[in-house]
Amino acid sequence: MLRHATVSTLTGSIALMSVAAVVHGDTLEYTDDISLMTTNWSGMMSFPQFDPALGTLNSVTVELGGHVEGDAKFESLDAEPATVVMNLAAEIELQRPDNSPLAVVVPLVETTDNVTAFDGTIDFLGDSGRTYEGLSGDDMETEMTTLPSDLALFTGTGNIDLPAVASGASTGSGAGNLILQFATSASSNAKVIYDFTPAPLGACCYEDGSCMVLTEAECGDSGGTYQGDDTGCDPNPCEAVGACCSDLGSCSIRTEQECLDAGSEYFGDNTDCDPDPCPKPGACCVGEECTIEVPADCDRLGGEFQGEETSCDPNPCLPAMGACCFADGSCQMLNENDCDNAMGTYQGDDTTCDPNPCPQPPAGACCFSDESCQVLTQVECEDAGGVYQGDDEPCDPNPCEIVPTVESTWGQIKNIYR
Repeated sequence: MLRHATVSTLTGSIALMSVAAVVHGDTLEYTDDISLMTTNWSGMMSFPQFDPALGTLNSVTVELGGHVEGDAKFESLDAEPATVVMNLAAEIELQRPDNSPLAVVVPLVETTDNVTAFDGTIDFLGDSGRTYEGLSGDDMETEMTTLPSDLALFTGTGNIDLPAVASGASTGSGAGNLILQFATSASSNAKVIYDFTPAPLGACCYEDGSCMVLTEAECGDSGGTYQGDDTGCDPNPCEAVGACCSDLGSCSIRTEQECLDAGSEYFGDNTDCDPDPCPKPGACCVGEECTIEVPADCDRLGGEFQGEETSCDPNPCLPAMGACCFADGSCQMLNENDCDNAMGTYQGDDTTCDPNPCPQPPAGACCFSDESCQVLTQVECEDAGGVYQGDDEPCDPNPCEIVPTVESTWGQIKNIYR
């Protein structure tokens, strides 16, 4: 017995072990045969079952072929001429394991002869007989089943053995008195066709990080972890990945090696970018120089990190400026250190001199030699060559006018008051 297997798809035939494409309507074929033997014989045909790991079995088709060959003879004993018909035939039946029939064929070859009345000699020759040697005939029958019991019968990971029997079924007719002789041999071949919907494929991951596209069952049988239907191996889902932070603070999902090769920082297997774990760059002050760095790089430079996403424009590394007040009430924009050195009073970072926040010194009337008067501070008055009259002294009335001196005797004065 010779057995053969073929897998057919809508696009052609592929070797059984190469089934990979997901194509609906795939078929898987197996053949077996029994060589020519004299009827009546019984034998066994064996076929691999449909492996459920390949998908879902939809139907089983059995194509049964039969061949008969042999010799046929007749002698008509009738007293009248006759037309004799012979059929050299065999009935071949392929059965289920319980001996119920799956398919039956009857290969035959027919002869028809017009003969005379019996010629007096039983020799299967002459005018009333015939002898045929080497006759042969063929027959083919196709049966398809979708019965759940049959689908279950043909499903598994082993073989299914189907009994086959062949019996002689030759006949002759046409004369009332007829002697027949038949010598028959028969052979048979069968093809079992599985029509199935292939199992979906997906990525199968192994502990070493390798990936193969397999069915879920194949993946499990090979010790892998199935990643789901219709998943692929490009990019490889089997390598461990995690959050990878670049120098600029961007986050991407990479393998550890990919992250390190890019000069970035790997945060560990199965870490994620949501929420974002990557520190963001910002202004880094080294003295009064400002550069944009991530916190770790700023620390390595000995700088002071100003905060994530801060900027160097304006330069945050320069000393803070503010209003500096002096005793004369004047105001200058200085940093705190310069203000202290100038004996001023620092009003705070980012304060301004407009409007002037500085307390003003008290003012009063300042008299000049021309008897004019101005309200000035004491310092302003003295710097201008005037005579300060005192805090809050007004110029109205003018305290600077000189009262004239009138000379008089005592007697004149007394006369004024008599």
